[in-house]
Amino acid sequence: MTWIRDNLLKIAIILGVLIIIIIIVSLFAPGGKKTDAVEASGYEEIENKMQSAAINFLNDNKNFLPSSSDKSTTIKLETLEKNRYIGSVYAIEDSSVKCKGEVVINKTSDDTKDYRIVPYISCGKYYTTRKIKDYILDNEKIVTSDDGLYKEGDIYRFKGEYPNNYILLGERKYRIISIQPDGSLKLMRILKTNSYYIWDDRYNSEVKKSIGINNYEKSRMKDNLYFILNNNDPEKGSVELSNEEKTYFLNHEFCNGALDVHSNEISVANECKTTITQRIGLANPSDYYLASVDSACTKMKMPECTNYNYMNKYDRLVLMNLPTNYSYRYLYLENSSLFSIDANRGNKLTIFVYIDGDNVYKSGNGTNDNPYVIR
Repeated sequence: MTWIRDNLLKIAIILGVLIIIIIIVSLFAPGGKKTDAVEASGYEEIENKMQSAAINFLNDNKNFLPSSSDKSTTIKLETLEKNRYIGSVYAIEDSSVKCKGEVVINKTSDDTKDYRIVPYISCGKYYTTRKIKDYILDNEKIVTSDDGLYKEGDIYRFKGEYPNNYILLGERKYRIISIQPDGSLKLMRILKTNSYYIWDDRYNSEVKKSIGINNYEKSRMKDNLYFILNNNDPEKGSVELSNEEKTYFLNHEFCNGALDVHSNEISVANECKTTITQRIGLANPSDYYLASVDSACTKMKMPECTNYNYMNKYDRLVLMNLPTNYSYRYLYLENSSLFSIDANRGNKLTIFVYIDGDNVYKSGNGTNDNPYVIR
């Protein structure tokens, strides 16, 4: 007892040093300790924490941001862990299973500084982040008749009267037209624009009227679509799209090949003779006609094409394709008929967009009451 009393200060100092050594070792031990791990009640929560960690990392490392909308960058989960932006990530069911993962960053537009930051993880047999295109292909049976998903070459297309192809972007409901060869999803926005938009109103020398010229590259319609995409100010005009919706839109090719209004041929090749790359566009005739499963729908303008066709409930689809027959008219579809109308006549628009098929599936089965939801 006398020895302990005489050496109490030395003992306290030694114990203090030992505690500090234990703390340092635990902090820097390879693989991390359970106390360093990300604790979460579900994998979506882990993905949210990875996303937040990536945002903090990007704030400190802006060189990781992609420079344009046609590029993406990736941050490995191990990079976030190593730099202590996030703790070690383990499977929720088994803390001995270390998760792998990455966060992919895409610039949503060359005109803004907006980015989509999407996390992906794989935790052995317990969980793997599911991409929307993979989820649809894994869970939607490929059919050859009636309603459902059809395989047409290297495109998967929803067809019939009641296919399960509803999807939410933010709070807005869209329908999935197809899964494209590049893995993107082509979507149609169900809600039409609030305002009417003309194609063009310039003076046309051919008819000697201010009736418009249907040259898309120089048209009011190109300006109108740009306005619809970018306007957030009600004082400047109708705000048609929410900011949340727009974060999903890809910069993508839209087919705008000119068509002969007298031809009845359903031809994707003709529609896509020329393309233009932008973030929102309009319908192509094939979007409508190829959605019908009536065997008699073999040509454009046939009334049978209205049968067993979910697209038929969306009237007056203004087309991305212009007529070769007139320099002052544009085209729209209604009840399987193809109409041309003077370029200075307005219509409400049904917006078509492409989204990345690698977006993370969150919930839903594609029905109207339970649409697909993505992160």
